Amino acid sequence: DEANIESHGAGWSDNSLAHSSAWLDTHMERTRAMVERDKNHPSVIAWSLGNEAGNGANLLATYKWVKRRDASRPVQYERALRNPKLVEFNDVYWRSLDENT
Repeated sequence: DEANIESHGAGWSDNSLAHSSAWLDTHMERTRAMVERDKNHPSVIAWSLGNEAGNGANLLATYKWVKRRDASRPVQYERALRNPKLVEFNDVYWRSLDENT
């Protein structure tokens, strides 16, 4: 399941909304709504915080909240594939088709 946090149109890298404390509540609201809505669905095997929203303190806060609420499922965030503080599986899982054949 995905929180659908995608704010790349508002800025990227250091300008990302993921770094702005003014946007923390919005990030948390989307994440909480996703988890609370779908936590009992057996088909949800992992939580995704979103993608294309930069990588900052707001995403770390949402990650920590999800892990406190549901430690049974892994969490991933597409912009943090090499950041073990934000993901529990990394880019090894998304190798190109040629490398897997």
